[in-house]
Amino acid sequence: MNKYILGLFISLVAIIYTIYRYKKQNELLSTIKLNQYQQLPMFSHYFGLIVILAVFSLFCLYIGIKEDNYALTVVSIGIFVECICETVYNRKFMIFYYNDSRCIIDGKQIQYNNIKRCYRKSSLPLSKVTVELYNGEKKTVYPYALAILNDKVK
Repeated sequence: MNKYILGLFISLVAIIYTIYRYKKQNELLSTIKLNQYQQLPMFSHYFGLIVILAVFSLFCLYIGIKEDNYALTVVSIGIFVECICETVYNRKFMIFYYNDSRCIIDGKQIQYNNIKRCYRKSSLPLSKVTVELYNGEKKTVYPYALAILNDKVK
């Protein structure tokens, strides 16, 4: 058990960071009247990938313990715990909120007329969309929100 302390420490850091992000995002969204917005949940698009990664990390953990491979075991523990943390966080916060006049990006309400353009830097299917505002700020959203943004920004 002592030789797996690093994996447990990495897991503890991941859990603490997820709790921090969860509280911060919850505070940002609690100041906004979310019932005025439509919701586009996006977590279901990524859940399958998280499950595959979690199963693979459990397989690697099994191999790491069986082969007494310290590095593989530590990394597998960290990845598995991170999968759990991301599932808990993203089930609640991987939602795009929008209505006819504005949307919520990074916990802030953004008017559509303040958006200069929306574009993808990469053609990879899961790459995020960059939202460039007229004031020079750049924010990112999940690719499934691009159709809504393009429709509203026109």
